[in-house]
Amino acid sequence: MAAEVKLPTTPPAAAATLPSTAPHHLPAKGDLALFPQFRKLGLIAIVCIVALRMAIGWHFYKEGVQKFRDPNWNSAGFLTGAKGPLAPWFLSFAPPLPDETRLNEQGVIEVWNVFREEATSGYGYESPDYLAPLEQELAVAKSQLESAESEEDKARAEEALRIAEERVDTFKHQSKAAEEAFKRRQSQVQHFFRSNREDIDNYLRELAWLESMKSDATTGATPFQQERIATKEAEVRSKARDLMANLGQLNEGFERDLYNLATPQQRARGVLHIRASDAAWVDTVVKWTVLLVGVFLMLGLFARPAAIVGALFLSSVLAVAGWPFWAGENPQTYNVLVELCALLALAAIGAGRFAGLDFFLYALWAKIFGNRRQAGEPT
Repeated sequence: MAAEVKLPTTPPAAAATLPSTAPHHLPAKGDLALFPQFRKLGLIAIVCIVALRMAIGWHFYKEGVQKFRDPNWNSAGFLTGAKGPLAPWFLSFAPPLPDETRLNEQGVIEVWNVFREEATSGYGYESPDYLAPLEQELAVAKSQLESAESEEDKARAEEALRIAEERVDTFKHQSKAAEEAFKRRQSQVQHFFRSNREDIDNYLRELAWLESMKSDATTGATPFQQERIATKEAEVRSKARDLMANLGQLNEGFERDLYNLATPQQRARGVLHIRASDAAWVDTVVKWTVLLVGVFLMLGLFARPAAIVGALFLSSVLAVAGWPFWAGENPQTYNVLVELCALLALAAIGAGRFAGLDFFLYALWAKIFGNRRQAGEPT
């Protein structure tokens, strides 16, 4: 019978000195292992990062809201003012130059006449659907006048009754009032074209010359000629911008006249605008980009991609200034450069994890995929 072999046992004191088989990188309970940067940076640095993110986010948000509120804002001036080697690329996104069909008195009047018909149906002028609330308002004003006890209550009820009667009367004559507003504004259009005839003719001649230069394949064969065409196009666009700005004020006046004819219930459908032939998609993209970058940065939600998008947008601003951008005459390019570098820093840090909603997204990501790594699964 073979002798039993006894293996030596490790004393308890020696066992305590053996290395642990648990992964040494796993944190102790209560440790901020998911976000070690909280321990490394310190409170002051984190406060500065949050303040920087909020300040830049507020700047973008404020600029975006301002663009939405300003009915005259568009990206045409930004695109047409491009300089340097990327100027032709930016100009390709600019709205087309207005030709003689748009800078034509009869053409503008026809557009206004179409808009008057669109506003009549769009606002629902004299529609029975909007008469009932007005009649109810009138009945309430009459009952308040009948039940008024003091002279003060009676005066307020009389004023309310007068306003209600005016609204009903205006509602019943909205179509006629819109036609009168159209005739009244039509005289202003005629005056505009009479007083700006010389400037319009000069602009159309330069536009024809510019188009002939573009259509000539031999003209734009050299960089010198391309730069010459770009410079001329910038001049022509500047003149077009001045003319269309004055005409735009007349358009806004007519839009405001038809909006004022609508009742409060009709205005709830939103302001109607005269259709423009310009390509407005660039304006929409710029407004929403600036606004959403600001919102996401302030919330600290998807802050890293938001900061990258904001930096790309500011890069386009510097590209419009030409190259090298510091050689330009606009001192704002330095401010843009500073904010661009700050956005890149926020993106590199992942600033949304500090007092932002990205903290919870990173925690959820680490919980799901961190457990897989610990289990030895491929990442």
